[in-house]
Amino acid sequence: MKMLISLFLVVFALFMANCKTLYSTDVVRTSKGFYRFYETRDVMLVSSSKVEFCAVDAKTSVIACKDVTVNFGF
Repeated sequence: MKMLISLFLVVFALFMANCKTLYSTDVVRTSKGFYRFYETRDVMLVSSSKVEFCAVDAKTSVIACKDVTVNFGF
């Protein structure tokens, strides 16, 4: 019984972790790559905004992205 409850809690935690939906996406292109602005919402309707900078690696032709902080100045 204890193992069944533990299994249920793990499945529930994975479900909660993977239930984010992409709410909006905006892309701004630059000469060195592009910025992707997006907002996610989870099951509890908690939203978070993020910005990624993505660029194509010249050697491998792979798109690499990293989270960045943007200061909007106000």
